Formats: sequence, C-alpha cells, structure tokens
Amino acid sequence: MRKMKLKLTPQKINFYFYVFLIFFGILITYSLFTFLYKNFYETITQSEEILILQGKVIIETVDINKFNEVIGKLDQKIMPQPIINFKNPFLASDQNQK
Repeated sequence: MRKMKLKLTPQKINFYFYVFLIFFGILITYSLFTFLYKNFYETITQSEEILILQGKVIIETVDINKFNEVIGKLDQKIMPQPIINFKNPFLASDQNQK
C-alpha cells in the first residue's frame, strides 16, 4: 500500500481558516448572547416583577401584643410536658417504690 500524501495548497489552507473563523465567530456570538440574557435581561425582568408586585402588596399593621401572645401559646404547645410518677427502670425495684 502506498501512503497518500496530504496535499495542502494555499487555497485549502485559506478555506479551512475561514471555516474555523466562521465557526469561532458563531461560538463567540452565541456565548455573548447567552451571557447577556442570563446576567442582564433576566435581572431586569425580575426587578420589573418586584416593582409590579410591590404595588400589589397590602400593607397591614400588625398588633405586636397579639402576635407575641400567639407566639407564646405556640411555644407552650410545643414545649415537652413534665413527666410525673416516672419509674426509673435502671434502679432496683425496691428503690422505685420510695
């Protein structure tokens, strides 16, 4: 078998160079638009949503005394109850009866 020689002419080199430049340009353009979309456009739309939603928020005064009362009742509800008449299983049976 004979080895084939690679024939590189200046025209082929120019053609491949231009193909590479076009591909690289498309890749850079895609990356630029993706960056701008994620970092600028999405941020602007989120800030616009916040501004729109701020106008829709109902401002309501909170009675601090009632709020603290409710929080206190919730704290009492979740606190463990003291155990009454607990017999310790690790002590001897004659000591439990005291």
